[in-house]
Amino acid sequence: MANKSVKLEDLAGKVSEGDLQGFLIDVIKELSIEAEFEYEIFLRSDGSYSNAIEELKNQVNAFL
Repeated sequence: MANKSVKLEDLAGKVSEGDLQGFLIDVIKELSIEAEFEYEIFLRSDGSYSNAIEELKNQVNAFL
């Protein structure tokens, strides 16, 4: 969920810390602390995530 002072449509691209809030955001933050990893959250400008898995697979395959 977007922070109440931020419009979701204004968050396309990289999301700054504090722009999003909620249970899963808290889980990701705590996991990153415990497992010692860094992460960034990006929102799609078109709001469509239907092809996100295929796009990720293609990126991984291109990397390998």
